[in-house]
Amino acid sequence: MSNKTEIRYLSPVDIEKRKQNKYCRFKKMGIKYIDYKDPDFLMRFLNEQGKILPRRITGNSLKFQKFFKCIFKTFDNFLECFNN
Repeated sequence: MSNKTEIRYLSPVDIEKRKQNKYCRFKKMGIKYIDYKDPDFLMRFLNEQGKILPRRITGNSLKFQKFFKCIFKTFDNFLECFNN
């Protein structure tokens, strides 16, 4: 049997690092234009299923979150036209 004093953590121990304030990286760096043709950059805002990551995770402002929503909807419609 295992030693009872052995402690195993299922979640990360550094909880203090997780409480940092979220910020919109685009506003902080002064980015006004996002290149919608750069797939590597856009993939950072999608999860494995291809869904857009929420604002509470990415820290994006509402303006840029809506911008990403429009970009991904446009690409979906664009890809459907070529697949048919």
